[in-house]
Amino acid sequence: MLKNEELNLETTTKNMKKRSYRIKNFLEELLTLEIINKRNVNENNNRCMRCKMDNESWNHVWECDMNSFTLYDIVNGNILKNIENLKKKNIYVNKDWWMDRIIKILLDKSTIKANQLIIHECIKGIFNKRLTEMKQNKDIKVEMEKLIEGIAIGTKEKIWNEWCGKINKIEKYIDNKKEINHNKNVTKSKLKKTKEEITNHIELEEKLTRLAKNNLARNNKKLMSKVIADRYIDHLITQQENVNKIWTTTYIYMISLENI
Repeated sequence: MLKNEELNLETTTKNMKKRSYRIKNFLEELLTLEIINKRNVNENNNRCMRCKMDNESWNHVWECDMNSFTLYDIVNGNILKNIENLKKKNIYVNKDWWMDRIIKILLDKSTIKANQLIIHECIKGIFNKRLTEMKQNKDIKVEMEKLIEGIAIGTKEKIWNEWCGKINKIEKYIDNKKEINHNKNVTKSKLKKTKEEITNHIELEEKLTRLAKNNLARNNKKLMSKVIADRYIDHLITQQENVNKIWTTTYIYMISLENI
């Protein structure tokens, strides 16, 4: 499929997106957490954001339990379509036998990449000869190629596109949550700063008030002492006698002549 579609050299946005997907899918470089974290050395958590069970790798995308469609659903649907297309060409096969044979081939180990199955080749759009040459018949070969194309397109449309949509929602939710938490922290910081400023302002005002009161008290005391001394001197001059006590409306001072 890759080879056939690459003959179309149109450079529309749609074709470019298709081509980009096919290449990344073939190289297993679709944007998964495993790929993202390889680029970002500070992150090492590859846990799938949807099922929270396995690492989010290329293989896991197609096998995740949170997918609305399973690989079996897509394969089964394409095999049934394959059988119907063969009937239209007057080629009749036993439905159960045909399905079992195809599924058995799909579940065999891939000869292209270790730890993968032939079904993974189909997801990438690779034409496996064991499928295309099941029968030495041109019509069957054409329909088997369509079967592989159907699996490749079906996994993209029903699994990958859904995957991207849900991952985008999850990432958007996480980003919004981070932004909310950030705003909360900023608000808390501002409130804390404002509270500290208010507290400092109040403490400063209280300190200034105390200083003012102390200064006023000292000034009043000096003033009263002067007033009393003036009265005492005036009394000495006018009365010409010793005074031991002077009464004021505010203070009583004991003043002796020896201290003058």
